[in-house]
Amino acid sequence: MLKIVIFIVLAILMLFAIVIGIDTIYWGIQAEKGLPINCP
Repeated sequence: MLKIVIFIVLAILMLFAIVIGIDTIYWGIQAEKGLPINCP
């Protein structure tokens, strides 16, 4: 039971890391193009 909970938590953390990584890369490209960044 505990292993399942740990696995789910790790999966969620991985998902967050991927989303944040893609978001950071996207804003980096926008900044290089010299476009205005509307970061919330």
